[in-house]
This record gives sequence, C-alpha cells and structure tokens, in this order.
Amino acid sequence: MSPFAQVEFLYLGTVVICGLILLFLFSEKSRRTKLSLLVSEKLLPKLIPEWSPFQQKIKFAFMLLCFAMIFIALSRPQWGTRQRTSEPTGIDILVAIDVSKSMLARDVRPNRLERVKLSMTNLMEKVRGDRLGLIAFSGSAFLQCPLTLDHQAFVKTLEDLTIGLIKNPGTNLSKPIDEASRSFSQDDSDRFLILLSDGEDLEGEGLKRAKQAAKEGIRIFTIGIGSKEGDRIPLDPIGQPAQNFLTNPQGETIVSKKDENSLRAIAEATGGVYFPLGPTGEGLERTLQRLQSIGQQKKRELLSSELPIERFFPFALLALILLFIEDLTPSGRKKLTRWGTTCLTLAIILLVGCLKRDNVKNAEDALRDGNPRKAALFYDAEINATRRMDKPIDPKLFLNAGLAHLEAGSLTEANQFLERSLDASVDDPNLQSIGLNALGNLFYRKTNLWLDEQNVGEARRSWEKALKFYDAAFQL
Repeated sequence: MSPFAQVEFLYLGTVVICGLILLFLFSEKSRRTKLSLLVSEKLLPKLIPEWSPFQQKIKFAFMLLCFAMIFIALSRPQWGTRQRTSEPTGIDILVAIDVSKSMLARDVRPNRLERVKLSMTNLMEKVRGDRLGLIAFSGSAFLQCPLTLDHQAFVKTLEDLTIGLIKNPGTNLSKPIDEASRSFSQDDSDRFLILLSDGEDLEGEGLKRAKQAAKEGIRIFTIGIGSKEGDRIPLDPIGQPAQNFLTNPQGETIVSKKDENSLRAIAEATGGVYFPLGPTGEGLERTLQRLQSIGQQKKRELLSSELPIERFFPFALLALILLFIEDLTPSGRKKLTRWGTTCLTLAIILLVGCLKRDNVKNAEDALRDGNPRKAALFYDAEINATRRMDKPIDPKLFLNAGLAHLEAGSLTEANQFLERSLDASVDDPNLQSIGLNALGNLFYRKTNLWLDEQNVGEARRSWEKALKFYDAAFQL
C-alpha cells in the first residue's frame, strides 16, 4: 500500500520540477550567450561585481526544494495508524400501539392504553440517540410520527393517542406491519418494530404478514398487554367507576383477554422476542435493552476502524522555511528577489487544499457532543467561507447545515438550507431523499407547533406539506 494518499501529486511535482530545471538551464545558457556578445566573460566580475552565478544556483536549489516539499505535502504522506472510536449513532425503532376499544380494559392500571403510554414515556432515556416513530392501529394503521430524533415530538404524539383515533374498529395485527414496511427507509439494514397489543388478532392475518416482514428484514418485538383471564371493557372515563361495559350485538358483555400465543408467534417468525408488559412496563424495558445491545454492537462494528495518520504538516512547514531562506539569500538580479513572495503565495494557495476544513471538523465534533446549535454555526461559517472564495458549495454542506439547524430547533434556517441542498443535488438521489425526508420532519414539527397554538388551518397546511415531502422521498 502506498504511503501517499494522493500519489498523483508526486507525479505532477516531478514533471513541474523537471520543467523548472530545464527552464533554468535554458535561461542561463541564453543569458550567457547574450552577455558574451557584449563583454568578455572574464570582465563580468569587474563590470557587475554583485552578480554571482553560484548564488543564483543556490537560490534556485532552495526554490526547487521548496516546490518538492509542497508537492510531497499535497500528496498527503501517511504512516502509522490511530484507532477511531465513534459513538454509535443509534438505531431506528417504530413503535406500534393498539388503540382498539379492548385497550380500555382495566386489568392493568389505569387501563391498558394509558399503562403503555406511561411505560414508554418513562423509558425514553433508554432510547437516547435513536430515531423513534409511532404507529397507531386497530382495524387499520396510520403513521402518527415518522422516524425522528426529536423525542419531544414523539412523546407529544404518544400522549395524544386515544381510543377511536383510528376509525376502523377491531384489531388487525397485519396492518401495523404493513405501515412499518412502508415507513422504513429502503437503505435501513436493521428494521425494528415494537408491537404493543393485547394480541386479539380478530382478522387472523398477523402471522402471515409477519413471515413476509421477515423476508424484508423487519424484526418484530411484541409486548403483550393485559391478563390471560381478561377483563370487561368499560366505556366510562378514567377516574370514574366502571359501570357501563362494551357489549356484542347480542347484548353480551365482551371480555378481552391477552392472546400471548399470537404475539409470540409473530415475534418468533421474524427473529424477535415476546415479553409481557408487566405491571410497571418491565417487558418494554427488556425489549429496549435487547434492541440497544443488537443495534449498538452493529454500529460499533461499522464505525470502529483504524485511520492512517496524516504527516503532511512537517513537509508544509519545511516548504515555508525554504521559501524564507531563498528570499533572504543575496541575489545579483532584482527580478529574482521576487521569487520568495511569489512562491510563498503559491505555497499558501496549494497548501490550503491539504488542510482539513476546520469548520466541518468542529461541526462534526459538536454533533458528537450533542450540541447541534454549535454545529450549525460551524456549517454556516464553512458555507460563507466557501462562498467568499467564489468556489462551488458542496450540496452536503447545505444538507448538514439544514439537519443541524433542524435538530437545534431553528426551523426557518433549516428550511432554507434544506431547500438549497435539494436545488444543488438534483443529480444525487440519495441526498435528495435525505433532504426530502428532513423537510417532512420539519413540517411535521411545524404542524405540532400550530396545533399548540390551536391554529388548525395552518396545522393542516403544514401536515399536507409534510406528507408531500415524505411521499417524494419514498418515491426516490
């Protein structure tokens, strides 16, 4: 393996230095020929005492060495390695919660649905750094919260779940699996779905769909809610005594029981695990711990690597020293005194390409430290610096700036940068997909903000925009 990351600069440097040597020899020969026509070579030291062929060669040698160091630095010499230790970036988890009427049963307190919501909220620390999404289902399913790092938005959506949110009655365990399959990105190698339900699959399609999901790479972890003995389904609000109960068309009171067999079969068909919820959410906690151990191990395997150590700096420093020495070396011709300034300017221009962009590195460090606002400022600074140099701006810079602003909660700035990333990455479907999905998340957050202000019209418009961007990202 070559010790140079960009060996092409060595070849270019060889050509340039050989060209300079030939040019120097030709100019020296031409100068001597012209001088010999005017005066004898023996008289030159007397007529031009400050002129010294030896000093000219010394200055030229310093200049050649300087150029050699510049091109060596540009070729990025590398030797030795260092271990890169990166924090896992988290995993993607979709949480599907049953909102059918059977979740009103009070065999767990205060009722099945509220117990699930409380357990999930209390365990948010377990999923720090992971993207979460929320699906509500009964006879059909709907993505309530797309995959996002904004856990506050997830919790708010979770708290808003109510019985009857999904109009189709009953429980069809195949529907949340369908919705999860559509919601996961096609690039996700690990797809995790947590399905929380009492397990009464009235349509009987859950296991069949789970087997298909296994082929798609989706692993389903199921959580059983309720008791095996079951309980009646009260229609009275929480906090009031249960006096009115759900009945079937024959007028008989319905008793809802937890069906562990169907939930366990769905989990095992996809390589997942089944746990009962438990009185305080122990089953959900064990599931999240299992997912963390799976996901973090995979991320560490992907992110841990040995990186070569860049060694260009000593050569760059030596080039600058040689420039100063060349400039300070006495010369008999005033034109040659300009070489120092010219070479110094050229060296600075060339060496800029060797240096890693400090702003980008600082932004990456800030994101690892959990400071997206600071990262956004560094990305902004890099974009402005690139613009001042009249260079084309990498679409990834716009995208990263937009994502950092979005995570920091600066929605207006995030919108601007994400729109620019779309304009600049027309030929890159991957960047387009990420940008469109981020804009969907942005307008989803705006929807929640408008709802907080009870502005239903603006909330509806923001939600329609979010769906539009999600659909466009899905099409890519």
